Amino acid sequence: MSTAEARWGGRFGLEQAALNSFIEGRSDGLLPSHFTDPRNRFVFEVVRDLKTGGTKEIETPIILEGIRQRGRWEDESWPIYVDRIRDTYPLDVRKELELHNRAGELRKALSKAVALLDAPGGSTDLGATLEQINAELRASLSSPQSTEWFQTYDVGHLIREGVPPIEWDIEDFLPAQTVTYLTGIWKGGKTWLSLVWTILLSTGGSFCDLKSRGGQRVLFVEAEYPRQIPIRIRDLCLGFQIDPEKVLQSVRFVIPTPGKSIRLENPACVEALIREAKGFRANRIILDSLRRLTGADENSSKEMAAVADIGLLPLRDVAECGVLVLDHPSKPSQLGKRAKKLEGRGTGDKIAACDHQIHLDNFETPTGKVYAVSTGASRVAPERDEPLYLRLRSTPNGGVRFEETEEPQDNSGGRPPTAREKALMVIKETMKREPRLTYSRGIAACLEAGLSESTGKRAWAELREKVQGSEGSEP
Repeated sequence: MSTAEARWGGRFGLEQAALNSFIEGRSDGLLPSHFTDPRNRFVFEVVRDLKTGGTKEIETPIILEGIRQRGRWEDESWPIYVDRIRDTYPLDVRKELELHNRAGELRKALSKAVALLDAPGGSTDLGATLEQINAELRASLSSPQSTEWFQTYDVGHLIREGVPPIEWDIEDFLPAQTVTYLTGIWKGGKTWLSLVWTILLSTGGSFCDLKSRGGQRVLFVEAEYPRQIPIRIRDLCLGFQIDPEKVLQSVRFVIPTPGKSIRLENPACVEALIREAKGFRANRIILDSLRRLTGADENSSKEMAAVADIGLLPLRDVAECGVLVLDHPSKPSQLGKRAKKLEGRGTGDKIAACDHQIHLDNFETPTGKVYAVSTGASRVAPERDEPLYLRLRSTPNGGVRFEETEEPQDNSGGRPPTAREKALMVIKETMKREPRLTYSRGIAACLEAGLSESTGKRAWAELREKVQGSEGSEP
């Protein structure tokens, strides 16, 4: 053991100093990956969760109770261990993180501190030693070398070895490691669709026979209406027959703190979001919605360029996450046939920052709402030729899920269908999905479409000779 390590209580004593600083609220930039000692990392996660839950004063008994609740009390030395952390010099590492630790590796700075403390005639004060490191870093940053601003992009190597193919998180629609916009009108189904994809990114499975890449960790920033999230996640998980607790193991929902606004043009907000993503080990960030997460004028090229340069691109490149941004379009389209230049609202600098663009249209039809998912433009992958048409349907167990359906017909030139005609269409469409449709299910489908029971019965009577497997004649 080196002199410095002995002075600071062993190899991981320096980590304990940083951990004590975090407990006292001085080093909010720390992440679990900064700690090599699993016990230090575990205590950090306990304290982080206490802070996230709103605990203001983090005292030793509160930390010990958090450890006990996590079922880690098999080692009765925890009280001594936590007391040892609390007695360690509270190292403030925030500036060190900003200057030295841009890649998020506190251990490099701590190792350098150990070396300086062990040097002949070196300082015995850890705080002063790290301040010396900071001073050297400030001096180096004041006269940056070109290598700090650029790196070589080896095109020759990529030509020889081949450019890696694009990976799809959701086949045909959501490419990995990109900034992707999902545009659609207000209350047009964007949050529903993004929650479906969130579940599939967590658990795997297919989306209307399209493959999804499961096993991912999703950080979902909900700034529109948080109350909708638990209800929709519950209903969608019922529809997929998935335990929501399983989904939530790899999905974290965060909302703005009351009284504070998250602004993607604010570097401090973006740094906090990057820390949150790295702390959760996320590889996908979903932002609902852009309008609620920026104060920038969407018609200002300068301001929207700042949202991209300060916010969206660092979330992709520094946090190393795919970013899905929910946003509004300029005007509605007709049956999915939309000019690409109209896909996004506001200045072109907003859309120009994205790698891939998806649009969600929706249409009211006699048998209910139909959604059309299409690719507006992409610089990373071939664009899907035709929209994918969907309905959000109820499932027998009380859940909901999207199912593929046919392209809606344009009935704008004719009269609206009567209730009986609408009921006939509902039953016929249900028969396509359920060839052995029963009487009770046919009537239930009419009720779900907003029709009366008597109208459903009349339509069933008209079609009863075509229906197989009914439960019996009409009452």
